Amino acid sequence: MGTVSSIGTNEDWERFFDYIFGGESGYVYSPTKDPETGSFQKYHFQWPQEKAAFFRHIETHTKSREVYYAPALFASRGAEKEDFKGSYFVWCEFDGNAPDAVEGIPEPSLKLQSSTSGHQHWYWKLDGFVYDIDVVESISQKLAYHLGADTGSWNGNRVLRPVGTKHHESGNTVKVLRWDERPSSIADFIGLPDMPIKVVDADDIKTIPLILDVIAKYPWPPEVFKFFKEPTMPKGSRTSALTKLGHFCMELGMTNAETLAVFYHADERWGKFKNRNDRKRRLVDLINYCRARHPVNPVGEEVENRFKVYTFEEFQNTDFQLEWLLPDLLHKKGLFIIGGPPRVGKSQTSLRFAEKMAKCQSFLRWEPTRPIRTLFISMEMPGEELKHFMDIMQMEDTNGLLKENLLIMPLGHSIGLKHKDSQTHLNKVMEKYQPDIVMMDSLGVAISDDMSSDKIVLDTFKYVNESLRNEFGAAVWFIHHPRKEQIGNKKPNKLDDLYGNRYISAAVTSAINLWPVGDEIEVSCLKMRMVKEFQPFRIRRSPTLEFEISSSKMSKDAQIFHADQADNVGMSDGGMVGM
Repeated sequence: MGTVSSIGTNEDWERFFDYIFGGESGYVYSPTKDPETGSFQKYHFQWPQEKAAFFRHIETHTKSREVYYAPALFASRGAEKEDFKGSYFVWCEFDGNAPDAVEGIPEPSLKLQSSTSGHQHWYWKLDGFVYDIDVVESISQKLAYHLGADTGSWNGNRVLRPVGTKHHESGNTVKVLRWDERPSSIADFIGLPDMPIKVVDADDIKTIPLILDVIAKYPWPPEVFKFFKEPTMPKGSRTSALTKLGHFCMELGMTNAETLAVFYHADERWGKFKNRNDRKRRLVDLINYCRARHPVNPVGEEVENRFKVYTFEEFQNTDFQLEWLLPDLLHKKGLFIIGGPPRVGKSQTSLRFAEKMAKCQSFLRWEPTRPIRTLFISMEMPGEELKHFMDIMQMEDTNGLLKENLLIMPLGHSIGLKHKDSQTHLNKVMEKYQPDIVMMDSLGVAISDDMSSDKIVLDTFKYVNESLRNEFGAAVWFIHHPRKEQIGNKKPNKLDDLYGNRYISAAVTSAINLWPVGDEIEVSCLKMRMVKEFQPFRIRRSPTLEFEISSSKMSKDAQIFHADQADNVGMSDGGMVGM
């Protein structure tokens, strides 16, 4: 509750870092920077075993170098996001514009003045150690945008200045303005508004145009162009100058890549991030900050490219081609549903599909064209339940293809597919792992809202179509449930029997249904947009949850169709069903 004016002894540092890291163990990342050249040196210390060495490191280097540390612990002597172990804190950093108060969220546990007035680091102590970097980053990012803080300070491996160290440019020592040991809960931050834009990562901008092309393209107002050409910018105002320049770029209608070209050119002269290893990321963070205040402007491509129109001849000469993942069942960017009543084996069948596709092995009546990478998102079963079923399934990874191509996300709860924040985090997963197929168990839990609502379903499928299918090129596979049995419909196994809004059945490109028939399961076709529908056939489930076709009880029509498939008979006239 009290205020500490200065900290600079081992005893003080021990109190401070015990508060930051608590009783957890891991590795502390504490880089230093030469204040003249901007060059960084990286240091790691095992916590708490190397606590004394860590404090000597701070005491020694702060005399001549800028000293930083990450308010998170790492699982190894690394500081990449994949090394993140966990943190007790979320935070934000103010570059001279710290507000006097906050509204709608708890007061920060810690307020540190990092240099001159207004340059502050705010920390919120959480009531538990958070192992999920996405949770830490999501809250920190929302705090930054909500409070107008530095938008580059939210990443989970962010470094800040520890108390008692010297800020060499100002000559000031980092001091404590507020210290309140009462923790906050994650629920205290739920009310923070979602991000107003699609957040861009540094890797999202692949090609940066030439600055002369950018200058020639836009009608620069004379006062803006004069500001852009300034040869130098005083220290302490360089970040605000780049931000001001970014707002000008947004108002002129520049894309992110064009804005980055302008930033690079100005930063070469102004020198804010010029010699930093994270220069591109910091400049892109500024773009995100500026873009959030100009959300109507284009985030990616130019406006004229959003709705591309082809003449007939141009379209005929495009390289659009349908690429099958499972021939005659699922194609790249396809939207697939496997339906059926509870306990019929939808999840188990889907996992077998994922296993066989990963190993490029045939399953039931379909054979993948190549090893297929699948991300299975389990929302109906938490990790221990999913692991139980997968142990029974006895999947064997003899050639390493399962390790490479079968990815598991064992949530045990809704992913919140209709929420912008969840979409942002799922996009990061897609960017990192690049799956060919995203399997979600199940559609209802993924949405977790009124599935009869046009708006809810259309908004959800807008994201599925625009991001997962078109932007990332993945096929999407939903496990779904039918409507309950009713008088006059004791076997709800038709396309119209899929639970929820009619748009669901209209949107899918292919759908199959599983239905129990004695000790067997009938596999029927609900919809095939690109090929002829197949006739129903039956499968058996073994004690190890393996599935095989039960040819002895296959209908005559199904046997004929199965033989035709074996001979690679093509689509017959009128075979385009469900358009």
